[in-house]
Amino acid sequence: GVRGEVRFFDERGTLGRRLLPSFPQGGCIRYFLSDESTYKVHYIYALFHTEKLGLVDLRTLSDPYCPDCFFVYTLLQHGWLRSTSNTYLNCRIHAANLGGEYSKKWKGWRKILYRIHPLGYYLTYPLYTRNRLDRLLIYLMIPIKHAYAQVFFWFRGTRQLVFRRKFY
Repeated sequence: GVRGEVRFFDERGTLGRRLLPSFPQGGCIRYFLSDESTYKVHYIYALFHTEKLGLVDLRTLSDPYCPDCFFVYTLLQHGWLRSTSNTYLNCRIHAANLGGEYSKKWKGWRKILYRIHPLGYYLTYPLYTRNRLDRLLIYLMIPIKHAYAQVFFWFRGTRQLVFRRKFY
């Protein structure tokens, strides 16, 4: 089906657009395995049913690394994450963005080497996984997901350096 999109913009205007992935309720394994570059975390900019928000583990919002990612992950356990056509989520890119602040100190090749998620990021998923089987599967897949993500980030970073492109 047709999906909505995330629009990235700064003070000069639109920087790009990306389609949002959809996840069925309880699709924790699929969410965990999907690339961080699929814009799955951008559901944080969406609207939610109030009763579903009351079921969310709010500890996710105080997580020191990627609280938005874990908040969205926790929501997934209570309902679908999906968008409809002609739905747009706006993400403003500015100097004080947390992601930009996190990696600002690294430039060039150093940014490629250090722009990786710490292992603790992946170990946090099971803490917010209600289904025991999903939790076990995630624990078993953490080493594979971590290794894959590092290679993917290095490849993506190299492309950014070589082609001078930004990926939002």
